[in-house]
Amino acid sequence: MKYRFLTLVVMAAVSRMALADNVTRVDLGSQVLRVSQPLNEVFGQQPVTLPALCKTDCNNVKVKWEVVAPLLPGAVQTPGVYRFDSGRKGIALQIDAPQGGRQVEADQPLSLKVGLVRTEQAVEAGSLPMTVPLLKWTLVRQGGDASAMDSGEIVVTGTLTAGSCEPKEGTLTFRLPPVQRADLQKTVPGQPVKGVEAKQSIAVTCTPGVASKLSALFQARTAEGNPGIVLSDENPGVGFMVTDDVKKQTILWDRSQALEYPIPATGQTQIPLTAFYTPTGKPVEAGKVSAQAQFTIDYQ
Repeated sequence: MKYRFLTLVVMAAVSRMALADNVTRVDLGSQVLRVSQPLNEVFGQQPVTLPALCKTDCNNVKVKWEVVAPLLPGAVQTPGVYRFDSGRKGIALQIDAPQGGRQVEADQPLSLKVGLVRTEQAVEAGSLPMTVPLLKWTLVRQGGDASAMDSGEIVVTGTLTAGSCEPKEGTLTFRLPPVQRADLQKTVPGQPVKGVEAKQSIAVTCTPGVASKLSALFQARTAEGNPGIVLSDENPGVGFMVTDDVKKQTILWDRSQALEYPIPATGQTQIPLTAFYTPTGKPVEAGKVSAQAQFTIDYQ
């Protein structure tokens, strides 16, 4: 049996803040972009706390914010929310300033939020080449000397890694032993011929944390009125059926029934399947029988 899969996984990172020489460096650490992550929504958002920027004589002293790097082209601008091009396709970096970017008191700690945003389905991996400052803060005194008292900058760095979910085998082949014509004739269509079977497994390996479950849909040429029977190519009276040995049910091949399976934290999962002969209700002829079917896996 053949199947195809489509998944996009991105790992990114957000970690602690360090303050030195009025430069606040935010290093991005190990965050995972899940397969189901919507476009234009922040993920991996982390708080960054700046200590009080004014130490003495802070009466009427405010913190003023200024963007010092190009913003992401085409992004919808919201006051106090700054979205920058990360330098990697499909990923933006977002900084949320306190109080919507308005001037705030300088003698109190300030909290920023730093996160990543998926802007496209396709994502480029690699280091975030953002070594230049993104935001600048400046201390200004209201109603007095308008000159800046002090200033500093926000710099963000990090690494983006693309993971994936990969099947162990590109094609599953079930090789059933020969079946007696008499056994087929005494079996009800849609029921398995007992004692004649073949086993295989869908084995998938995912980057840990990328997906929590998979969903499979199955498709084949089926018997009229019975989507659980896969028709053989050579013999109209002989069909096949496949059971899911985890859920203990017959697979339907008309894409009407999505089967979901959990993916553990290790990223390794295996779904055992068993194939059987089954009659279709038409005359059974002797000879070779074979069939092809397909299933599609989505990861969430």
